[in-house]
Amino acid sequence: MKFYKNRLITFIAGVLIFGTSGVLQAQQNNKAQWMQQARNAGLEQSVLNEFQGHLNDKTISEDQLASIIRSATSMSEQDLPADIIINKALEGFSKGVPGERVVSVVGQLEQSVAKAAAIVDPWMNKPEVRQMVNRSGSAMPKERFRNELTKATSKSFMQNMSSESLSNIFDQVGSSSVLSKSGPAEVIAAVGILPDLPSSGSNPKGAGEFVVRALKGGFNANELQKLPSAMKVAQQRSQLPAASVIEGVAGQMQGNIPAKQILQNLFNGKVGGGPPGDIPKGIDKNKGRGTGNSNGNSNGN
Repeated sequence: MKFYKNRLITFIAGVLIFGTSGVLQAQQNNKAQWMQQARNAGLEQSVLNEFQGHLNDKTISEDQLASIIRSATSMSEQDLPADIIINKALEGFSKGVPGERVVSVVGQLEQSVAKAAAIVDPWMNKPEVRQMVNRSGSAMPKERFRNELTKATSKSFMQNMSSESLSNIFDQVGSSSVLSKSGPAEVIAAVGILPDLPSSGSNPKGAGEFVVRALKGGFNANELQKLPSAMKVAQQRSQLPAASVIEGVAGQMQGNIPAKQILQNLFNGKVGGGPPGDIPKGIDKNKGRGTGNSNGNSNGN
């Protein structure tokens, strides 16, 4: 009886060991398979090694890593800028964001980039846009312009701006009167700051008109990127609601004040270009109060 009992224990142990090794082998095969797919899709080995490091440190599970790699691979195969997925995931892990949250954000970002490309790609074929790209020459190759503009546009989708609103903004930006005074870098910057502008969530049309006016006013890419923070400072110092700040800045633009001076005025709290705290003529100090706009874009960054 003891003999059979020992044989049974040995048999069960063998089954468990064999089963475990089989599962481990299957996992290794799956991992090797999607790693190879990632390499075939153009993901650099150094990036994959960094992900492997997070996996070894138990920052993420293998399933979570596989999900992120599949998203990046799928985007690359669709000729979408997959680096935005990789960078967002690595940023999340470096900040200690839980793996499941990173996977969720990556999934939302993948959808947003696809929606952005659906707007950007037809827009890139407009004669005015092609002329601008050709004029820029090697400073911004067409493929890079398309990818960077797609990533910039995806930020607005992540903040729940509608396709219709963004299409209308692109129609405005794509006019010859705007593109004749702008280059690819300026267009990318203008689209990129849309979700950071005060009231863009509640008034996307106004935000679009604002960036168009800035482009026509000669703001370069660096100056455009500084606009949201400058407007935030001006709003805090002037105690004016967001809508009034936009109106005041638009007035400065119409007055042909150079972009550099407008930014300096804003950082000094001069919404209309006058003394700090001065309320420009025609601006209602209470405009926008109680509407949820006084603290800027409620959607966040």
